[in-house]
Amino acid sequence: MSLAEGLGRWNFLTDASYGSSTYQDIDPANVYYVYRTQTAIITRSKPRPVPEQGAPLAVDIDRACGAPEPVWHRVTMWTDERAKEVLAYVQTK
Repeated sequence: MSLAEGLGRWNFLTDASYGSSTYQDIDPANVYYVYRTQTAIITRSKPRPVPEQGAPLAVDIDRACGAPEPVWHRVTMWTDERAKEVLAYVQTK
């Protein structure tokens, strides 16, 4: 039995399922962004900026290395762990 099935009415606590994936044809002329939603993993793309001749490669950084995870991520991880504990407890009864 999967975690999502075992949670029953508590299924709203499950944020993603293993095996979730997204498929996209990749065009090197585009930049791709991958997002996790409540129901799927999705991608969005936009044209890759054309660097000036001889310009160095630019890399966007969303947060510093070693920066703390956002609050929503910590809450999600904590909720996932509690849901697994509840499921394990229910399965032993």
